[in-house]
Amino acid sequence: STWNASQPQPVFSDAELLRMATANAAVLAGVQTRIGALTPGLFADIVVVREQSGDPIGAVVHSQPPDVLLVVVNGQPVYGERSLAKGLAPSAPWVGVRVAEATKVVSLPAGTAVSDWVGLTASLDAELRRAGSRLGPLSQD
Repeated sequence: STWNASQPQPVFSDAELLRMATANAAVLAGVQTRIGALTPGLFADIVVVREQSGDPIGAVVHSQPPDVLLVVVNGQPVYGERSLAKGLAPSAPWVGVRVAEATKVVSLPAGTAVSDWVGLTASLDAELRRAGSRLGPLSQD
């Protein structure tokens, strides 16, 4: 979306950008029978973002890290605003984290390869560095 906005005339609509990150990406990866749409039978991977001027697609495309209110993976809340996340999964092991000057909570489901915040951020940073990037500053609250 940043590149698109920097063009004299935007190349893609917000709806096209959203499809690129969801349904189109799932098709390209060959996993559209499991992810990529909110459809019965697919994994319930959902992101909830703060509303921005009544445009739900634009809110997703133009959201910033503090705008992410809740992330649900396979039907289980794993990240977001404390009240929402803990309200949906009160017994989950929630850990407070600071992301882009916002306080959020994260819970790593049982059986994941990384079981704590330090391990998670180290693993993410290692993978991003292999791709020529790095993880931005995140801290445990």
